[in-house]
Order: sequence, then C-alpha cells, then structure tokens
Amino acid sequence: MGDLIGLYRSGKIGLNSLVNGLEGKRKAMLHVDDEWAGTFTEHWAGIEICNAMIYHDLETGRVIDRQQETEEAIASFESFLAIGLPSRDVH
Repeated sequence: MGDLIGLYRSGKIGLNSLVNGLEGKRKAMLHVDDEWAGTFTEHWAGIEICNAMIYHDLETGRVIDRQQETEEAIASFESFLAIGLPSRDVH
C-alpha cells in the first residue's frame, strides 16, 4: 500500500487513483481481522473525504487549498500501516 502512496507523492497517480487503489488492495485481502479492517476503513475514509471535497470544490468552482488536509490524512493512514498489515491465514 505504501507503493501507491509513493506513486501519489511522486505525481505518477492522482488522489482519486490513490483512494481507489487502496480500497482495491484492501478488498483483495482475504481473512482480515474485523478490527483491523474497521481501522483501515477509518483511516482510508480520511483520504477519501479529502478526495470528495476536492472534487466538490472543482464542481462548484471553489478554489480551496486542501493539500494540508490531504497530507494529514495520508500521514494518518501511513501511521496506521506502520503498525503492520494483518497476518495472512495460511490454513
């Protein structure tokens, strides 16, 4: 997942692609703990909300700098990831 964040920060993908990519990677994970999945969703949602606000701003013609909010949401997600990905069930 950190690879997607790196691509976003390098400008190779946009915020929408980051949001969708993270969600896709989460959905591809099998047998994750419900608590971990819930915490993932909470942190992912922070990034998704920033994305939605930016999209809304564009649609309404607003010019609002959301960079700091977006970076804070991504940093929060990275802190969550630093705890570690769930172990895989190998049964």
